[in-house]
Amino acid sequence: MVDQAAGVSNYTTLIGYIERFRQSEEPVILITFNYDTLIERALSLHFDDFNFKAINDYIRRPAYKLFKLHGSLNWGHPIEDDARLDVHQTAERLRNVIIDLSDSIHYENDKFAVLDEPRVVVKDWLYLPAISIPVQLKSHFSCPQEWLPHLDTLLDGVSNLLVIGWRGGEEHFLKRVVPILNKNDDFHLSIVSHTDASANESQARLQLAGLSPDRIWLYPGGFTKFISSDDVKVFSRRGGNIV
Repeated sequence: MVDQAAGVSNYTTLIGYIERFRQSEEPVILITFNYDTLIERALSLHFDDFNFKAINDYIRRPAYKLFKLHGSLNWGHPIEDDARLDVHQTAERLRNVIIDLSDSIHYENDKFAVLDEPRVVVKDWLYLPAISIPVQLKSHFSCPQEWLPHLDTLLDGVSNLLVIGWRGGEEHFLKRVVPILNKNDDFHLSIVSHTDASANESQARLQLAGLSPDRIWLYPGGFTKFISSDDVKVFSRRGGNIV
């Protein structure tokens, strides 16, 4: 498990290098399948005006767009009135009841509340955690559906793709984005992973899904090694749009 402080520090450092070497005003597109809030915290530390209080705060700024496609620990769907749920129960008990009844609870799946911390009850309002389990064949995105065509548009023209610790297992995502990325000219792929074997595995999965970059760079050793070496500077100097 990545240490929380180290994770925030790594992302903050990466954003700093991106800002230092950016050669255009095109947005930096950040895509994650993780539920944690490390990237939000890093952006908030780096930019004074980056706060995440509402769902569209994630994509409304011109410079950085953060797409959390499998949801977030601090997102919730409002639950409709349900006599089986008692807001006066302890948070732990209520959470367990919601989990047990999740298949039959009615909730507003097109609405996403951004909470201060992971919880299921806020001021007598109940929320179903807005996350999806990232299995290989899962076809559901736990994010506002209107984000998806917006992401498609932003990916059109991306020239510099950085993959950090992702093994390319989400087939539904790959089917959506690979045809878009393959149309882009002078498309570069960089993969940061823990070992040579895992980096090669990520590359193989992406190419099996049809991704055909013009150049590929592999960076084994993990995110911290990448950030603390000259590799991140070399990557940042390549310019172009960054995912």
